[in-house]
Amino acid sequence: MASIRQLTAVIAPANATDKEVEWDSEDPAVAAVDQNGLVSAVAVGETEIIVTTLDGGFTGSCHVTVIDEIVPVTGVTLSEEILTLEI
Repeated sequence: MASIRQLTAVIAPANATDKEVEWDSEDPAVAAVDQNGLVSAVAVGETEIIVTTLDGGFTGSCHVTVIDEIVPVTGVTLSEEILTLEI
């Protein structure tokens, strides 16, 4: 299952009138971002997620590294070996 993380744009000043931003990924084949800042891993690699203010065109970025870290199951046990229940 692909990892998903939320990024949040912190606008300065905090009382700015227009806080609208646009999100973009330099390489959406590695990590995609929606217009709410939700980043989804797509494939192994590296990219930049960039947020741009609509008022003034100020930008911020986050470097994203997507790794393949699948850990296979190697066994299973139960918390109890013997269980006695009463009605």
